[in-house]
Amino acid sequence: MQPESCKSRLIVMDGKLSPAAIKSLALGAEKITLLQYGDLYGKIDLEAVQAVLPGLQIEIEHGRSRIDRFQQQYFDIHRKTLEAAETLIDGFIKGTPWIETLVPWHTGLRQRPYTRG
Repeated sequence: MQPESCKSRLIVMDGKLSPAAIKSLALGAEKITLLQYGDLYGKIDLEAVQAVLPGLQIEIEHGRSRIDRFQQQYFDIHRKTLEAAETLIDGFIKGTPWIETLVPWHTGLRQRPYTRG
């Protein structure tokens, strides 16, 4: 399976990916943007990725690349992220009434803020 051709591709990673894995995800793109959760400073090894993707435009974004952490926007993003997470968790908990029998630290699972026993 090969990704379709595109002008730009965003590759969001929840952990480190090898340059070879990034290359396979980048196939068909004219430009890629890499974003790795937990990487607040853009520490992806750009040289290693460029070595396997010569000539491809590569951008690295991170949690602080677009917003100043002291701006109201920064706090608004965190508030909205928290609200979205709570909505998802509420829906999951309501849809899985059996969860308290399977999760050993379930105490407080149906309360806010959510606690781990």
